Amino acid sequence: GNITLPALFAMEDERIKKKIERVHEHTTKEEMSIIIQSIIDCGAIERSYEVSQKYLKKALETLDMLPNQRIKKTLAQLAKYIGKRKF
Repeated sequence: GNITLPALFAMEDERIKKKIERVHEHTTKEEMSIIIQSIIDCGAIERSYEVSQKYLKKALETLDMLPNQRIKKTLAQLAKYIGKRKF
């Protein structure tokens, strides 16, 4: 999902990994805010975006190989939309 890859990248930092591993159903909003900020600060969001853009580029290149039909344009627009959305 959209939160999994940033969390995995962030867990490369042992301090953040320990914070994430301690998350449970009673973790407070304040604690979650600190963890989320740690994920943002370590660059995991940017790295995830770069991976997303790499796959978007690959998808669009693959679509380019298809015959020019309306569905090709629709699929390209869909791929670009998914690549730009924020969660």
